[in-house]
Amino acid sequence: MKRYIFLLSSFFVWIISYAQPIMGYEFESKNGVYEEITGGTVVNSSIHGIDLNGKAYTSIDKASDITITDDGFPIGFNFLFNNQEMNRFAIGTNGYIILGQDKVTVESPADGFSSVGQSPNTNVISTAINGKIIGLNDTELSYKVSGVTPSRILIVQYKNLGFTDIWESDIIATVQFQIRLYENSNNIEIIYKDWKMTTSFPSSAKVGIKGEINDRLLIESTGSSWTEKASTTTNASATLSYTQENYPPDGLTYRFTPPGNCESPVEQPQDLILNS
Repeated sequence: MKRYIFLLSSFFVWIISYAQPIMGYEFESKNGVYEEITGGTVVNSSIHGIDLNGKAYTSIDKASDITITDDGFPIGFNFLFNNQEMNRFAIGTNGYIILGQDKVTVESPADGFSSVGQSPNTNVISTAINGKIIGLNDTELSYKVSGVTPSRILIVQYKNLGFTDIWESDIIATVQFQIRLYENSNNIEIIYKDWKMTTSFPSSAKVGIKGEINDRLLIESTGSSWTEKASTTTNASATLSYTQENYPPDGLTYRFTPPGNCESPVEQPQDLILNS
């Protein structure tokens, strides 16, 4: 009986630790500095305008708007996410990346806004707006691995990405942002710049991380800004308001920190008694 209870309790610890790992991440919002990268690998040199909307890049100048499995781009190191050692990624043009192990699968490239929500995409890191994007003449989607082992950083950069209204009639903002993956710590950061709208058009954004279909962590705010009372939720419908008055300030950094590894107890339980 004692052995049965110990095995059962160990099983429940395993379930809690591994069944839904994304929900266990810690979230931090802080003021930082946006540092633009140069010399990165640009992936979108041949596609601009509204044609850039709703696509996913799995190799240089290879963008798809339908389900695709491909080699993707190299992370540059093993990155632990969703209980897997990820080493490849795809870049969604609407503001998200998808991770993979040896290969990467994008189930719904066109579903950028809901990629971290109710879409069939998995292993997602996203800060997508509810609207369309447009590639300007100087728009660049690029990536670069910075630093040395064991503290390298994958930086995926969206430079001068145009946000449009739903009618594609006006560019409401030309934004910069980065998604950063950290070797060893497995931390994730999203950093913002130039998100103030140039014209009034109420919108929203879905920001967060997602493992399997129902294992996600989204950011919401009960305050009046992206920095005031920002917290996490597992609600797939959660959004952040995005308007001329409510937007991420330059340098705003959202950080997701994975839970620590479970450690086996030094001493095993003894003399357990099961009471009826």
